Amino acid sequence: MKKSLVFLVAIAMLFVTACSSTTNDVATTSVPDNIYNSPEVSWVIYDDAESLVDDADRVVIAKLSDISFTVLDSTTGLPPQEQSEAINCHLYTVYLADILTNYKGTNVEKLKIVTFGGLKDYRVEEQLALSSQTEESNTILILTEMPQLEIGDVCLFTLLQTEDSDFAHMMPPDQAIYNLTQESPLTQHPNMTAKDIILTFGEDKWQDFWAQWQAEHPDYQELTTTIYD
Repeated sequence: MKKSLVFLVAIAMLFVTACSSTTNDVATTSVPDNIYNSPEVSWVIYDDAESLVDDADRVVIAKLSDISFTVLDSTTGLPPQEQSEAINCHLYTVYLADILTNYKGTNVEKLKIVTFGGLKDYRVEEQLALSSQTEESNTILILTEMPQLEIGDVCLFTLLQTEDSDFAHMMPPDQAIYNLTQESPLTQHPNMTAKDIILTFGEDKWQDFWAQWQAEHPDYQELTTTIYD
């Protein structure tokens, strides 16, 4: 799992040094204006599905059952400890997911999937209360690369998770999140599709998934098949 920790540290350094832009978009009149910042992040882009899957600790299809928030130390992926430095502690969004299919990683029924930053117009007061525990007090950082995920969505995720963490961290969003509720598994993300990822585990895995997905989505031709340039 050493590669996972190295990846998390790299992401943390990107956020510390990133420039930000602000917006005036707020959820209610009871919160301050200009509470959202969007850090500019240079993500690793994988050339193919095999490389992405090789680096991932977990590859799963999961259904989102809850969305909450927490503060984590970005250098460890864990809740802040006594030795944690304030500059490394940030707000994270937590997606509670029920595992439907496990392709890689130890089998679990549920998983806490986290991504850096918060969400716009969703439980804003709760997010601000948590951000007050960080150096981004009264600010909610938003990753513009993150797709909008909702409770009930079924997604294919490629994830990083260290052995001592209860949280699984999303890899580069454009390549690591495939919303199978809102898009076809044939949708082209940068250099790959959900099909390409599942195929790395064998043609039989893809055929089993594809047959089930088509049965559950008889009008799938109407779903988006190309959403990324």
